[in-house]
Amino acid sequence: MAAEEQPPPTPQAAPVQPEVPSVPTTFSGDRDSDRAESWVHELERTFETKDCGELDQVRLAVYQLKGSAHEWWRAVRQTSFQGRRLNQITWQDILVAFHGEFFPDYACRESRDQFHELVQGDSTVAQYLQRFVQLL
Repeated sequence: MAAEEQPPPTPQAAPVQPEVPSVPTTFSGDRDSDRAESWVHELERTFETKDCGELDQVRLAVYQLKGSAHEWWRAVRQTSFQGRRLNQITWQDILVAFHGEFFPDYACRESRDQFHELVQGDSTVAQYLQRFVQLL
């Protein structure tokens, strides 16, 4: 008795993976708090999508510092972090120091004031929500 031929299995399409940049943009020490904040948000998105552990977060953040920002990091590591090894520094440690350097007090006060004065006015709910989230 001849074996019954079976049709080949239907090929399954691989699930589509979102395109995640392997490395976020660099930060060169701009004194623009919006630029600095944008860089931090981009890094944190990368940490989340790449499922980075704490040490990888620190390594990636430090690697992306260029120019005057890298010089700032070298100085901070020797002073504030007293020469600690990278595995002894957390992303939150870096973030606190980064905010102290690249988010001037006046910019923080200005953002806080804008947040407190925010009203919907003539804007749509979506526009209002977008501005609300920007100011957080």
